[in-house]
Amino acid sequence: GASAAAVASAAAAVQSGSRTVGSLTEQLDALTEESAGLGIRLRKSEALLEEATRNLAAAQAELATSAAGTADLQSQLAAAGAREGAADARAAGARAVTERLSAEAAALEARVGEAEAAEARARARLADEQAERLATAQMLSA
Repeated sequence: GASAAAVASAAAAVQSGSRTVGSLTEQLDALTEESAGLGIRLRKSEALLEEATRNLAAAQAELATSAAGTADLQSQLAAAGAREGAADARAAGARAVTERLSAEAAALEARVGEAEAAEARARARLADEQAERLATAQMLSA
């Protein structure tokens, strides 16, 4: 009787232990599923983070390109300003040369005028001398 009671008690203990193992197995399965879900979410988050990092790098590269383009445009603008300044300086120099040449031309014209006047005076003197010689020759021959 006592051994039958011990067997029944042992069987009850095995059954109780079996139920506990079953319950723990179910909890373990639920935790495994939850862990797998968390792993999937973690991988998705990592993928999103990688994509955001790539997008950020692309935006930074675009910004650097834009900054380089802006710097290049500023440099071209400065160079154009320098060329314009140099062209203005050359134009001013050309105007000065033109004015100097005009003044020299006017001075030459004045000297030509003076030379022509001197030549006219010399011709007049020569004509006067020739007239005097002719008059003298006529008087001598008379």
